[in-house]
Amino acid sequence: MLNQAKILKWFILSLFMSIVTVSCNSNNRSRNITPPIPTTQPQATQPTQPNCRIIDHDVGQTKICNRPQKIAILRPHNLDLLLSLGRQPAGYAELLIIHPGKSFDNPKEQIPYLGDHITTKPLNLGTANTPSLETLAQLKPDLIVGGGTVKNQYSTLSQIAPTILWSNRTVQGKWQQNLQNLAKAVGDEEKAIQVIQKHNQMVAAAKSEFAEVVASHPKILLIGGDQLSGTFYFINKQSYLSNLFNQLGFELVSIPGQENDGPSIPVSIEALPELGKQADTIIVLGYNIDIKNQNLDILAQNQAAKIQEEWRNNKIAQSLQASKNNRVFFTSFYLWNGINGPISAQMIIQELRQFLLQPQ
Repeated sequence: MLNQAKILKWFILSLFMSIVTVSCNSNNRSRNITPPIPTTQPQATQPTQPNCRIIDHDVGQTKICNRPQKIAILRPHNLDLLLSLGRQPAGYAELLIIHPGKSFDNPKEQIPYLGDHITTKPLNLGTANTPSLETLAQLKPDLIVGGGTVKNQYSTLSQIAPTILWSNRTVQGKWQQNLQNLAKAVGDEEKAIQVIQKHNQMVAAAKSEFAEVVASHPKILLIGGDQLSGTFYFINKQSYLSNLFNQLGFELVSIPGQENDGPSIPVSIEALPELGKQADTIIVLGYNIDIKNQNLDILAQNQAAKIQEEWRNNKIAQSLQASKNNRVFFTSFYLWNGINGPISAQMIIQELRQFLLQPQ
C-alpha cells in the first residue's frame, strides 16, 4: 500500500509538471508571433496639418500652413526678396523715416529704390527696428518677415502671425538662402530657383561689359560711413558686395589676416593710406540717415554729402592714388549695403556702369 501511494504521488506530480511546461511553451510561441509595437513617434518639429511646412530662420523654426496672402514685411532686404518672388506686401516697415502717412499710397515716391516695384498700397508699420505692434495686430497678416533687430520681440510678433527673422543679411550667400526659405514659406520654391538663375545670368552678362576696366583697374576699396573723422567701415571679402564684385571680375581690397573677420570691419582714417595703396578705385558709401521727408531722387546724394565734403578737405584722403586719378566715387549705403537682394544688385551694377564705363 505504501508503494502504491508513492507511485500515485509521483504520477500526480509528473502530470502537473507536464501541464506547466506545455503552458509556458504555448505562451512563448504566442509572444514570438506577436508583431512588435512601433516605438517611433512623430518629431515635434514636423507639421501635423496638411499643406504645412517648417521654415528654418535665425531665431528658430516656424510652421506655416497653406499659402500666406497677407504678408507684413519689416526691412528693405525682405521687401527685395518678396518682390523678386512676384509677391506684394500688405504692410511694410521702412528703415528710414521718410513717409509718416498711415499707408504707402504712392510707393514710388515714398519707398526708396524698391517703390517702383510695388503695386499695392501697403500699410505703414513704422520703422523696421521698432515696428508698431498695434498696427501689425490691426493688419492681421498671415506672415511676418523681419530682421534680427526685432528678435527680442519675436514672441510677441509670433502671437500676431507666424514670424520668420533673418540676421546677417550682408554675409556672402545669405540673400540666396533667405530667398529660398521665403519662397518655401509662401509656397513657391521653384520661383526662388528661377530668380537666382536669372541673377547669375545678369551678372555674367555684365562681367563682359567690365572686362576692360577689370584688366586695367581690378582692385576696388569699398568703405562706408557718415564721416571720416570718426569710425567708418570697410567692406570685407566675406560680404554680399565682395561676392558680387568677384562675379564681375573685380577684387575687393582687404586687410591681410582679417579677410575672414566678417563682412565689414571698423577702421579709422589712419588705416586709409595702407588700404589705399592696394586700391585702383575707391567707392564710398554714405551712411547719413537723418534725411526725413527727403526727395528720394537725391537720396544717394544726401547720404554721401557729409563724407564727400570731408573727403575733399582731408589731406590723407586726397593723398591716395585713387583720389589723384579721379577714381573715387560716392553713393548710398542704403542701396549698396542696406538692401542686399537680387533687385538691388541690378541697381548697383547699373550705378557701377555710370562710375566706371562712362567718360568722367
